[in-house]
Amino acid sequence: ENLSLTQNHHVDDDVIYAVSRGCKKLRYLDLSGCNEISDYSLTSLSACYSLRTLHISYLDRITDEGLSSIARQGSLETMLLRGCPNIGDQGLLTLVLLSPHLKHLDVSGCQHVTNVTVTACLDSVQARSSGKKLLLIAGGTSVELEALELDSNLLEVSRHNFCINSLRPDRLDYLGGEYDDEDEDENHFFENEDSTASDQQAPGLSASGDGNGEWAEIFESPL
Repeated sequence: ENLSLTQNHHVDDDVIYAVSRGCKKLRYLDLSGCNEISDYSLTSLSACYSLRTLHISYLDRITDEGLSSIARQGSLETMLLRGCPNIGDQGLLTLVLLSPHLKHLDVSGCQHVTNVTVTACLDSVQARSSGKKLLLIAGGTSVELEALELDSNLLEVSRHNFCINSLRPDRLDYLGGEYDDEDEDENHFFENEDSTASDQQAPGLSASGDGNGEWAEIFESPL
């Protein structure tokens, strides 16, 4: 009933199609980091009506179209979508609308997710006859809670960001700006060192600076 294939780069849409046909009682599936997975896999999994928990974090071939497909399954309770660069409000709108049992949704690090998703979650839980609560984890997104009025005890929105940047499929683009700034700082350090050395060699001139630079840490997050 439980299957974890996380970070397995040999897992592709054909494998998931076979899983969806042969594992009808599957309740838990973790496909995080399986970068060959696309929307086609989510379409296949929509036939797994016993599936309750689905982890599809750090996938760049999953889009809103795929979310709309898996939403038709209708039985999901927990979904993790951390660090998926091509997920946005449109797919999540369909997901929360068609998933009346959803109680845990983590979209940490999905930058295209906005207040539209929060509003959709609020409308969805208020329409539930079961009274089930929903936890939305939205750290590292474009959600701005200050602009919303959340007066329902059925929806909890967390600012925590559980996305691990080093696992993001777009990590080079995402972290590139940080690297560039640090490289610039490091180049500035070496320029100061060269200037200091030249001044010290020239008689009658005083060296500027203390000559003690600091190495910039290139990697903020461990791989």
